[in-house]
Amino acid sequence: MSNAAAQMTAAYFDSKDFKYDLTGDNQDRIITGMGLENKDGIKFLIAFDDSETSVAIREFDIAKFPQDKMPEMFVLVNMLNSKFRWIKFVVDPEDCTISAEDDDVIQHLSDSNLPDNRSVRHWRADRCTS
Repeated sequence: MSNAAAQMTAAYFDSKDFKYDLTGDNQDRIITGMGLENKDGIKFLIAFDDSETSVAIREFDIAKFPQDKMPEMFVLVNMLNSKFRWIKFVVDPEDCTISAEDDDVIQHLSDSNLPDNRSVRHWRADRCTS
């Protein structure tokens, strides 16, 4: 059985001619990426849970740095994590890279039905935005 939230996101990507691979036993994971001017690109994994109520987004190798810059990268990542509420930046000391993690709740309500004071960021699978 395929994951409806992943299918809806894939359909949106199709409508925008966005390249991706739909994978996983239940077709519940999307692997995609984007190119950058000064880097080969960033790989994204978008993983939907079986209940279709949450999604985990992982961005790999946002930055690569020399081994001797490791202490500065930990300071940088700690500063970024204190400034950004929803994204967690992570240093991989083995690969000398920085990645990011984001976990969201999928909501199936219209914007008018959402409470004014949201404490959780909502993944809009129909728009692929939050």
